Amino acid sequence: MKSGKILSAVLAVLMCLTVLFGATACKEKTPNNPAQTSGGTGGTDGSSGTTPETKEFIDNLGEYNFGKETVNILSRSGKINADLDASSDASEPVSVAIYRRNRKIEDRFNVTLNFIPLDDDGALWQSTLLAENGSATGAYDFVLPDYWWGCEAGGYFLNLLDYNKIFDFDQPWWTPGWNENCTIFGQMYSAVGSLSLDLINNSNCMIFNLKVLNDFTLESPFKLVDDKQWTIDKVISMVKTVTSDLNSDGVIDADHDRIGSNYWMQSGRGLLTGFGVKYATKTSDGAYEYSFYNDTFVEKFNKAYDYLNNTAGVVYELGDALNGILSDRVLFLNDPLTRLSSLRDMDSDYGVVPYPMYDEAQGQYYTYNYGTYYAAVLNTSRAPEMSAVILEALNAESYHTVKDTYFVETLKIRYGRDEVADNPRMLDLIIDSIYFDFTFVNEASTNHIAQFFSNMICFKDPNLQSQYEANAAGFQSALDTLFETYRRNLG
Repeated sequence: MKSGKILSAVLAVLMCLTVLFGATACKEKTPNNPAQTSGGTGGTDGSSGTTPETKEFIDNLGEYNFGKETVNILSRSGKINADLDASSDASEPVSVAIYRRNRKIEDRFNVTLNFIPLDDDGALWQSTLLAENGSATGAYDFVLPDYWWGCEAGGYFLNLLDYNKIFDFDQPWWTPGWNENCTIFGQMYSAVGSLSLDLINNSNCMIFNLKVLNDFTLESPFKLVDDKQWTIDKVISMVKTVTSDLNSDGVIDADHDRIGSNYWMQSGRGLLTGFGVKYATKTSDGAYEYSFYNDTFVEKFNKAYDYLNNTAGVVYELGDALNGILSDRVLFLNDPLTRLSSLRDMDSDYGVVPYPMYDEAQGQYYTYNYGTYYAAVLNTSRAPEMSAVILEALNAESYHTVKDTYFVETLKIRYGRDEVADNPRMLDLIIDSIYFDFTFVNEASTNHIAQFFSNMICFKDPNLQSQYEANAAGFQSALDTLFETYRRNLG
């Protein structure tokens, strides 16, 4: 990489952070709409386009002193050292930012943050929360479980909207694309914000080998994206052009041949999202209804199925495909953004673009993110107000420090290849186009409908009509049960 460009970018980031943290705090809660820096979770982290009042803290919380309380946070063990906590001797930029964020919050509110690890096991989390809900020991102030486990429907959590004088969910450190879809009948038991780096890490993208692209004089995916012409038909055409049985054994595989594209389960699931498929729509009473199964859905399902399973040069493979793109034998690698770290030492340059649209009429790109943990305050929390304040502060501080450090310094500078000028803005577009469907946010409570049809494609089951007819009643029953749970909570 060009050291001058890297130094300039890093200095620019440091100057922005200096301004953010250099002034005085405002005590009263007033509208605060910070202009979004690169790497907001778009569709999820909107930008106001206004200049905020300069102040020491970027949130609207004002002054709180919790008298040296310990804030006990039940956390997924695998996330504590990734997103949540770091030691004083940390040297990696993201870890340093995490350490400074936590100490700043501790000093500001006179608390100690205590992250309590619990293994990444859904049954263990459910049993732990159930036991705490029954015994009311107050052992945990708030919790950070994975969305997949469905803990939000267990009756363990407080309605976060009851604390709207503290939580400011309109701010860009919260993720409305997620939070709005977990609000049912005015009840919101969990929330996702910039505290979670999963919002970036787990977002799918298409990585392409620029050498292979140029060797075959193919159209620039960057230009196609800009012109709103980046469609699945363009991808299929490119895949067919580059695919070749290099060892002449009659079998196309990523280990020995030149292939057009790979996929695996999570990246394959992203294709229908990229096509703009939405499974549920909100009704006037605050519930949701299924509205997806129609001719358009059938056409998109069949297109995705044929591309992934019936196109020569598209293989269900990850490891060999990764080696293949490093060796200039793979054109497209479909993976989450974390995969860029594996390409850091790649000799050839690479580009990054969002998933293709179904057709040009779609007019908008959609990015599939395969999940995150969320935050929730327990019914048995000793101090719900304190929990709400610390959660608001953690997400606000993460938005302008940890997230920006990761997105700018790690993805854009370290892995983005400054020789490829279009990559940084494509990374912005990918994050800004993240889409969370209601059925995805409520995955565990909707009979996994969000993954059902994508899994059919990935595992080569073309029987869409019969599978839909066999499972439609079960999907509806699960939805009805979810709504009944929320109605009971209303009292």
